[in-house]
Amino acid sequence: MGSTRRRFTDEYKAEAVGFVIEGNRSIAEVARNIGVHEMTLGKWVKKERDARAAAVPADAPLIESERSE
Repeated sequence: MGSTRRRFTDEYKAEAVGFVIEGNRSIAEVARNIGVHEMTLGKWVKKERDARAAAVPADAPLIESERSE
């Protein structure tokens, strides 16, 4: 028997991504804590980081958290 694919709301994804980006926690740690696969959370984080990068002009100064990455 196949397993049922889980669906997550946009709000749930945003909160999980926030734990990684704003909370400075690892993808692995957050994924374990919320019960999703690391690759799933990693895709959500990448999508958000790409969206944020596209929204900021290339010549804009870096904020402190971006400098440390």
